[in-house]
Order: sequence, then structure tokens, then C-alpha cells
Amino acid sequence: MILYNIKLAIRSIVRSKLISGINILGLSLGITVCMLVFGFVNKEYSTDKYLPEFDNIYAILFDDHANISQPVVNIFNNRLSEVEEVTHYTHEWAPQVYLEDDAKNTFKLNYLMVADTAFFRVFQFKTLYGEPKKNLVGPNKIVLTQSLAQRIFGKSNPIGKTITYNSTYIQNELVEIVGVIEDLPHNSSWKFDAVLSMETDYKMKGFKANQTAWGNENFNAYLKTKEGADKTALEERLNKLFKEHAIENYKRFSIKIIPYRDVYFHQHDLSHQKHGNEFNVKIINTIGLLIFILAIFNFINLDTAQREKKLKTHGVIKLYGGKKNKMLRFFSTDSFLVVCAAFCLMLLLTTLILPYYNKLTESDYILLDFFKGWNLVFLTSIFLLTIIITNFVHTVLNRKHRILDLLRSNKNVKRKNYLRNSLLLIQFVLSIILITSIIAVQKQNYYVKNFDTGFELEKIIYANTNKTLSSKINAFKDKLSDLPEVSDITFSGETIGFIDQNWSLSINNRGERQQVSFAKTDVTENFFDFMGIEFLKGDAFRPDSHKRVEFIFNEAAFKEFNIKKLEDARVLISNDNSRGRIVGQTENFHFESVHSKIRPIGFMHSPDADKVVYIKIKSDQMKSMHTTIEKINAIWNELSPSFPFEFHFLDQSWEQLYKKEIQFTKILNLATIVSILLTCMGLIGLSFFVAENRTKEIGIRKTNGAKTHEINLMLNGDILKWVLIAFVISCPISYYAMDKWLENFAYRTELSWWIFALAGIIALGIALLTVSWQSWRAARRNPVESLRYE
Repeated sequence: MILYNIKLAIRSIVRSKLISGINILGLSLGITVCMLVFGFVNKEYSTDKYLPEFDNIYAILFDDHANISQPVVNIFNNRLSEVEEVTHYTHEWAPQVYLEDDAKNTFKLNYLMVADTAFFRVFQFKTLYGEPKKNLVGPNKIVLTQSLAQRIFGKSNPIGKTITYNSTYIQNELVEIVGVIEDLPHNSSWKFDAVLSMETDYKMKGFKANQTAWGNENFNAYLKTKEGADKTALEERLNKLFKEHAIENYKRFSIKIIPYRDVYFHQHDLSHQKHGNEFNVKIINTIGLLIFILAIFNFINLDTAQREKKLKTHGVIKLYGGKKNKMLRFFSTDSFLVVCAAFCLMLLLTTLILPYYNKLTESDYILLDFFKGWNLVFLTSIFLLTIIITNFVHTVLNRKHRILDLLRSNKNVKRKNYLRNSLLLIQFVLSIILITSIIAVQKQNYYVKNFDTGFELEKIIYANTNKTLSSKINAFKDKLSDLPEVSDITFSGETIGFIDQNWSLSINNRGERQQVSFAKTDVTENFFDFMGIEFLKGDAFRPDSHKRVEFIFNEAAFKEFNIKKLEDARVLISNDNSRGRIVGQTENFHFESVHSKIRPIGFMHSPDADKVVYIKIKSDQMKSMHTTIEKINAIWNELSPSFPFEFHFLDQSWEQLYKKEIQFTKILNLATIVSILLTCMGLIGLSFFVAENRTKEIGIRKTNGAKTHEINLMLNGDILKWVLIAFVISCPISYYAMDKWLENFAYRTELSWWIFALAGIIALGIALLTVSWQSWRAARRNPVESLRYE
């Protein structure tokens, strides 16, 4: 009997190739997207949870921000019984770092962390060789990741071996490998090739001074507690300890700790780690669920419509005493085979999509990852629920039909299509919500991309210099100035948009002393003119401004520090009143992404501010950019052969500040396309059945003189009605969701009325284009054929 049912089901599927194909493709597409989306969501929510004692780790905040100085961290070392370890770290300040083996092979490090000896005791990454927990002590020690160790040493154990360390500021240092850890998993917020002992960088000019510099807030810090430590009580003890040991100017600040589980989504100023946007993840998770619901609704709609054609068979089975179980097995075999085919197609789609998916989500999934553990439970549940729900719906719809009605004709079974219309309405609602969302997101992205940053971005390339080039900086400037393609050159201590230095100093403002914090960078005197940054008060630096240690602050700093006039305030760096003067106030400009409001920034003049060179290319030379860069590269290699010229376009680097938004937009684009495809598939299938079920009616109307366009209007009328109702329902939902998403930006676009109107028009256009072909075919059919068919 089972084989007989399978034979009948296969015959039915082959007979209805179009509907069966739509059903299989739609369901497989929905399950594939849903599974991949849930994989991404799981990755985001499981970030760093692979680390042992994850729940005992806390980030230390200094006065509500994550930037902290070494003296503050040192207060907490070995002074509290419930605290096992305290660590602090930063990224390597040198922009270019290379390791060199004995054979003079060089290996570039893209991401290098600098950490104290407790780093690997707080963050217990899986160790392959050595004991980094104990041995990252003293200068010239380094811990490598597995992939980097294999690139340099092959598969041999490198512990105890040395390698030459060359960076922008330190050259020819032999460093010892004291540990090798496993490569970081894709759900890690950490991203580094190696970790260098902090004492190594003490050889760098100015770095060792951080040990005693309270105002150099250039580190992030964590602590690890003993099991069961009370967060509130610990925070109180940390603050008490801080008040006891802090210098006078800092006693008014406070210390907070936040659980490690909250860092990834909620503490983005821990800038040396990757971060996510929880609201975006929730939206993506919801979209995955909605797409799955769309796919299931499509399946139910088309499956029940298919079964209406078998009502006479249903009646025959009932007439000959067929029991419910027998009928259930007979009608469920179709669903079972279609779902099996959909799952097979899902495997193929997942295999094809996986490389692009991994690139988009920065993951390293393999196909097997989606078919084990909870993923396997999820897929099995989908398989069973799809079959159960479909058959349950069919049973409910047909349980009250009399045998005589079923035998007369499939078309004689009268039924209000409440279920089908409800499912169709929900499909349109979801599609319009997604279309509205993608339009709003694209509008915000366009707003951000074209947002007035307050400084120039176009036609500028920049590169990080090095110690060798700095010693020949005047020759470098002269040679660049001689190039006709170069219109101007300037320098700064850090790249605009990526300023990591944070200072805390005292100022004297109208006789009152106050402690202030601000982002800080060094610049040369022509920096503001080069970048097109306007002054509200005062002027740019003079060539001798560094001798007087003069400052320029932005408008936000003047407002926060309550400075009314330039002459009212002075930065207290010495007892000499001629030093620390504030000589200028710039307009506010966005030196960070527009996720955050503009905060105070201070500039100091320095003739040695040559860590980053900016080169402005003449507009008429942009077409020959490649030739221009080759000329600059030749000058660079002549003066600094050891470090290559690694340049970046300033406007492209600025776009990378919105990497998460770009990722979110791509995911939303794909989700919207899939939802539209699913809706179109459902409409094609339903329009086919509507036209077929109304064949007799169409023939009679045409016999009585109805025009083709009138028949079209009649068949499409229901679709128009449901699109309009869906539009009304979806607008407030879309507005709420997008308004919440835009809260992630300090500067945001408006949710204009036309966004919703355009989404509705697009949805209506898609619906009409989808069903019009079938409607036109039905309306053009010869009425004699229509009536004979009936």
C-alpha cells in the first residue's frame, strides 16, 4: 500500500510540474535562507563564549568609557581577594610590522596585540605549544597563532626559537616565541596574528612613559573574578581602592565594571575588539523567521489548492469505507515527497551559497556544521512540522464535507477561502515590510555616504610612515612636492577617522581648575588648510607653536569645557603661563563615524608629527592615478627600501567605518529578494488555480460580451484588495522597526512618507506582473473551449 501511494504521489507531482516545482523551490529556498540566517545569529550571540570562565570576566570602565591609563590599572593589581587577575592591552602602535626568519623571509603581521603578562590568564585561548600564561613576561616575548606559526616554522614546535621583529619604530629586535595558540574561531571578537609582550614596546620613544602617565588613556582593561563574586560589591570595593590611591585630580572619577557577555554588543569603545549591533541581529533573526513563515505559507497554500483537485478521489475513498488513517496516508504522501525533494535541493543551494555566505558574515562554516547539534534538531523539526501542519490544515478544511458533494464535482464544494486569503495577506504584509526596510536602509546609507564630514575626503591618499622615512622626511616632502600630479602634502600623528589617543589633562578656565578628557593627535601647521577644516576662532598653528605647546580644540570641546574665549583658558602642562595656550577653535567635524556624536578633540603642533602622510592628487590627474602612485612608490622605495609603500584612499577607509551597516544592508537586500521571490511563487501558483477554478465563469462572461480587460480586472481585483490591506497593516510596523534601527546613528535620515508609498507601489507592481500573465491567458481563451472544458 505504501508503494502504491508513492506511485500515485509521483504521478500527481509529475502531472502538475509547474506547481510542484514552485512548491519544492519555494520551500527549499525558505529553509536554506532561514538556516543560514539562524547560523549567523547564533554566531553573533555566541561570540567569545568558547573562552573558559567567560562569566567571570569583566571589562573595566573609567568614568563610563573604556579608555584607561596604566596607573589606573596598576591600582587594582593583587589588592582584592575576589579578583584573580587584571590585564590591560592595546594594539601595536606601529602601523607596519614584519617578522623575519633566519633565511631572511619576511612575514607581515596585519593585527598585532600588545599585552601584559596576565592577558592569557584572563583570556584562556586554547594553547598548542608553550605556556603563554606564564611566559609572556619581560621584553622581546611573543605568542603566535597557529596559522602564523605554520607559515614561519612549518608544523614543528617553535617554542624557544627566535625571530627578528621589525616595526615602523623598532628594528632588528630578536623576539622569543613563548607560545602558540589555536587560530581564533569565527565567533571570536578578538582579531590578531600574534601578541607581543608590553615591555618590548618600552623601547619605543614615549611608550614607557605610559607607566606613570595618568592622562594617557590609551589602553583597555579586564579583570577576572573568582567564582561567585558579587558584581555590585566588587564595584564598590574597586571605587574605594581607586579613591585611596588615585592622584588628586582623578579622585572625582569613578570605576565601573561590565560583564564580558555585554561587551560585544554594548561597549563599542573597547575598540581593539570586533563588535556587533544587537538590534541589527534581532532584525536579521526576525527576517529569517519571516522568510521561513512565507515559505511554509506558500507550501500550505499551494498544497491545499492542489488537494482541491483531488476532492472526488477523497469522496470515492470515503464512499468505499476508507478510514481517516488511510486517507491521511494517501494525501500525506504527496507532501512527504515534496518536502524530501525540497530538503535535497536545500543541500545543493547551501553548498553553492556557503562560500559567499562565509565571506559576507566573516565566518568559516562548512556544510556539516548545519547538520549537527541543535541545527539537526531544527531541520528535523521543520521537516516534521511542515508535513503535520499541511495535513492538519487539509483535514480541518475537509472534515465536514458530505460524500455526495465530494463526488459531484471538485468545483461544487463551496468554501470561503478564509485561510488562503489570510495567508496571502500575511505574505504581502511581510514583503511590504521588507521592501520598506530596504528602502529606508539604503536611504540612510546614502545619507551617511554623502554626509558632510566637515573635512575633505576625495582625491586624498594616505600612508603610515616609518622610522627610516622619518629621518629623511624633508627630502621626502621635497620630492613629493616636485611631482606635478601632487597638489599638497600634510602629516599627522594618527589617521583621521581612526584616532585612538585619549588624553586627560587639567585646564585653567577663568581661574578655575578642571579636569578634561579629549581625543588627541599631533599635526603639522598646514593640516587644517589641507583638510578644509574651518576655524571659528583664532587661527592655525605657526611653525614655532610646538615650542609653546599650543592647542587647538573643536567646537564640542569648547562647549563641554565651558570655554567662552580663547584667552580665558590654558592647558596646565607647566607653571609657565606662555605654554599650553589655546590658539584656535575649529568647527565641529566628524573625526569618527556618525554612529557617535562629535566629542572633544584637541590638536597639538609637532614638527615630528609625521606618522601619517596625506597626499592630495590634482583633480585632472585622477584618471592617471595608477601612474601617479607608481611615482610616489618609487620615491618611497628610494628613501625607505625596508618598508613598502602601503597606501589607502581616505574616502574608502572612511566607508569601512560602516562595515556592519554594509553587511546588514547586503543581508537585508538578499532577504528582500528572497521574500519577493517566495511571494511571486505563491501568486503564480494561486493565480493558476483561480483561473482554472473560474474557467466556466470566464467562458460565460465572454459569451455574454465581456471584454478581455474586464476579465483581467475581475481576476486581478482580489490581488489589489489584499495588497491595499497589507499596505495599511505593514506601514506602522515598518515605521516602528526602522525608527528603532535609526537610533543606532547619532545623525540619521528622515523616514519620509514616500518610502512607504514606494514600497506599496513596488509590492502592487510585483503582484500585478506576477498574476497578469495567467489572467491574460485565461481571459484570451476561446469561450467554447472554456465551456467544453467544464
